Amino acid sequence: MKPLYFFLIFLWALTTPLFSQVALSFENVNVSEGSTFTIPMLIQNPSSLAAADIVVKYKPEVLEFVSISKGQIAMNGILESRATTDGELLIGYVNSEGVLEDGSLLNIKFKVKGKEGILTQLTLEADCYDINIVDLLVDTHGGNVYISASTSWLLYLIGILSFLLLVSWLWSRKKKKKENEKLRQAKLKRLHEQNKVTQNDLEHQKIKISEDEKIPTLSQEEADLEKQLKQLREKKKLMVEEAELEKKLDEIKRKKNKE
Repeated sequence: MKPLYFFLIFLWALTTPLFSQVALSFENVNVSEGSTFTIPMLIQNPSSLAAADIVVKYKPEVLEFVSISKGQIAMNGILESRATTDGELLIGYVNSEGVLEDGSLLNIKFKVKGKEGILTQLTLEADCYDINIVDLLVDTHGGNVYISASTSWLLYLIGILSFLLLVSWLWSRKKKKKENEKLRQAKLKRLHEQNKVTQNDLEHQKIKISEDEKIPTLSQEEADLEKQLKQLREKKKLMVEEAELEKKLDEIKRKKNKE
């Protein structure tokens, strides 16, 4: 029974590397001329990766190595690196607990030295081991880095447009303020004219009322004069009638005297 048990363990140790294949890869990225960017080294099926010797190759005339840091799933490990002048980044990573999850193993930062329109490649070579110091099969996939036009001119253009929009907004606001002031002055002028007309109407009404007050006074005087004139006329009429009566009386007396 024991020989069979050890045979199964030996068989498992031999076949595990054949069926557990670690995948290391870079994604394709677009970067701007003169910029600095960080590209993650992704790992899939880590198979309790405990140690790794990795070589990243790049063109030093196009990219310049800046720094390297551990990814989220590799924080418990120890990382060492060294960049050569001919475009090789030598990386050593050790994790006694083993990497158990897929994700970002390392983050590498580069500075772009190449010109716009250049397409360059990052290549990967790696030897990996599990916690039992057993070789793991590794499938590596490099990534392409395409250098596009710098966004500085675009930012400059956006800045100019923003400034022009701000100036236009301030000018329109000032213009609107002037128009509002003109409208306010015109309104005040209309109100002043209306008040002036109202005052003139009031003065006219006062004059009219004063004239209306004078009319009854003149009419009363005229009435008094007419009354006096009427009285005089009545007196005159009485005098005429008296004279006629006296005349008739005289005639009657003469007739009597003749008889």
